[in-house]
Amino acid sequence: MKKINYSLRVGIVGNKELIKEIFLSVLKSSAIDCDLVEGIYEIFLVYDNIPIKVKIFIVENLEELLTNFERIEKLDVIILTVDLFDSNSIYQYYKNIIEEFNETYYFQGISILVGIDFIKILKKKNIENIRVSRHSLEVMAK
Repeated sequence: MKKINYSLRVGIVGNKELIKEIFLSVLKSSAIDCDLVEGIYEIFLVYDNIPIKVKIFIVENLEELLTNFERIEKLDVIILTVDLFDSNSIYQYYKNIIEEFNETYYFQGISILVGIDFIKILKKKNIENIRVSRHSLEVMAK
């Protein structure tokens, strides 16, 4: 019988510290092993008796993914995060940068645009009452 292993390479774009606090804490809680190697998080987990090795590249913007292509080489999933209380965070994903990313990586994976309410998740006080609208997220996703 062959031993089957799956690997998944994930790029997450957004506020590094908040992403670490939210995404990585959840993954680490269900991980068998977690390691940080040269700025890349390597997490080993088992889901439905299937071992999965996940490499996570966390960057502030898409330009960082483009400049680190030699080190990353391939991505299966790209998660673009937007802070719902920062109206400027949605505008970092310009069409030309996304097209350059797709061309550089020959990206055929899964793209996800995630609006995150960091204030609610981290239980912090709302500084402003500005939210990125659902309509804006849908337009950017298209």
